Amino acid sequence: MDITLTMLAIIQLIGSVVVGAVVLYITYRLVRWMVSRNYPLGEKNTAFSIFVGAIMFSVGYLVSSVIEPLLSTFRTINTRSSDFWSVFFLFSRYLFLFVFISSLIALLVNLVSTSIFMRFTTKTNELKEISENNVSVAIVTAVVIIVITLFARESAELLLESIVPYPGGDVLGK
Repeated sequence: MDITLTMLAIIQLIGSVVVGAVVLYITYRLVRWMVSRNYPLGEKNTAFSIFVGAIMFSVGYLVSSVIEPLLSTFRTINTRSSDFWSVFFLFSRYLFLFVFISSLIALLVNLVSTSIFMRFTTKTNELKEISENNVSVAIVTAVVIIVITLFARESAELLLESIVPYPGGDVLGK
């Protein structure tokens, strides 16, 4: 059994749960703040819950695209060094870089996709309708967000894969 691999797997599992919870919490707070500063949200607004749920799914799905590039990074780093702490710290740097980049991509995908969709539907103010608990508008907007996220995921993963420190092309390592 490779103890370095086991320890890093455990650390990655714990880190994934913590990072995932933090990213989703920040996403929820940011969306709630952005919508509520222009539109009042009631206590039991199902439409807003559907809307923010789609955005949280989108962010989580896009941020989870770090897994494959991160595994490639781990394999590359692990072949160069057998020192656990050296591998751990370099791996952690890539983890935070990948999470930051994928979170930024998720933010941009959600902002751009909802903005474009809302410009196409000029007769409906989606955020106003959602603030008024119009569930049908929330469902359509949520589907748009999720479908565009499905289109964007592969590109986000490819962008992250381009940062993997393959031999001869290090970004953060030596």
